[in-house]
Amino acid sequence: MARSSTEASITRAIKKYLNSIEDVWYFKVHGGPYQTAGIPDILACRDGRLFGFEVKQVGKKATPIQQRTIDLINDAGGVALVVHSVADVEAAWY
Repeated sequence: MARSSTEASITRAIKKYLNSIEDVWYFKVHGGPYQTAGIPDILACRDGRLFGFEVKQVGKKATPIQQRTIDLINDAGGVALVVHSVADVEAAWY
């Protein structure tokens, strides 16, 4: 049985991918006691559009507060979603 990727390894792969794209700005959000709860793990901007990527292992879902933030970003015209891989991020651009 193949070992599933950790959230940290998925995040590293996504950051490497984002670094390879010239026209993308991104920021890795580091949670902590002074951070607003529910903010996606990675915020990115491409072509003037905000993207929020909540990184999860395959089979894991966003917490209720994370899902609420995802919904708020989407309702405001951005794109936010749970991602499990670089392929999920690539698909979000289109």
